[in-house]
Amino acid sequence: MCFHRAILPLCAALALTGCLSMPIYYREGAQVARIERDDLECRIEAQNRVPPRMRSDYIPPVYDERLACNAAGTCTMVRFMVSPGHWERYDANEGLRTEAVQQCMADKGYARISLPICTGDVARQADRTPTSVQPAITPDACILKLGSGRYQIVTP
Repeated sequence: MCFHRAILPLCAALALTGCLSMPIYYREGAQVARIERDDLECRIEAQNRVPPRMRSDYIPPVYDERLACNAAGTCTMVRFMVSPGHWERYDANEGLRTEAVQQCMADKGYARISLPICTGDVARQADRTPTSVQPAITPDACILKLGSGRYQIVTP
């Protein structure tokens, strides 16, 4: 079996891992509307304190070589481009701004947690009502994404 075929299921599993949980700001008893307002305030404050710092990096082309032979059996090394050079733009302050938001939310009493996505019977039996006040989190707690940024914390 080819190496890339052997590794494909592992890559697929790792890609799905990000879909199996949902990060939220949490404080037991907090109103979700208040959390959303606090998050917006913190993002605005972070944007003002840590403004974007756009940078550009040139990523050079990547070349490789392979042996090419003609009908007469004469072989030579041929150089070919694997990927062309290109410019990438990025915000050098993005990570620091994210930390500023998280610190601001922590100062307001929120923890950044990640709850597993509800599946199976738990997901089917949930009433799909958006959480308005965050409940106490139990070991079996999970979350349903309801669309439009809404969610339901389920504590079976």
